[in-house]
Amino acid sequence: MSAMRIAFFIDDYLPSVHGVATSTATFRAALERMGHEVYVVAPKAEGYEETDDHIIRLPSSRYYVFDSREVATIYPGLARRFDAYDFDIVHSQTQFSLGVLAHWVAKRQDIPHVTTIHTLYTELIDDYPLAVVSGLLACPSPSPWRSNRCRSCPDPTATPSSTSTSAT
Repeated sequence: MSAMRIAFFIDDYLPSVHGVATSTATFRAALERMGHEVYVVAPKAEGYEETDDHIIRLPSSRYYVFDSREVATIYPGLARRFDAYDFDIVHSQTQFSLGVLAHWVAKRQDIPHVTTIHTLYTELIDDYPLAVVSGLLACPSPSPWRSNRCRSCPDPTATPSSTSTSAT
């Protein structure tokens, strides 16, 4: 098997310590030990100076829905920035802002996009109802079989850490 260039897109990464960030860091380390080149795309962390050249920090701000953490600012044309990396696959660890960006990057580069969702929507909706609704509405390409969802967006009834794959 030849080495791949993999991009992880995650809404909250190290130095934050929680299950998704830790899982992504562990997954990255294992893939690198196998010889793959792995990049992590994440929001800038307030007061944290990034030293790893394979972690791409995007401008961020506190979002009123997720007021306890930084949320990356995405905008039209941002996906173009990633063309130079020539990824082989995109793996989003979120369905929110950076998950949407991951979809755009994969679609532009015509590469596979895998999404892993770590929390049930029914649990998220209690704490972040506006984010869940806006995440579902922000899907960039509607699925022909379900309205208001793109093929790479999760099924709201899926189990935690279930994975869906989309050939964009």
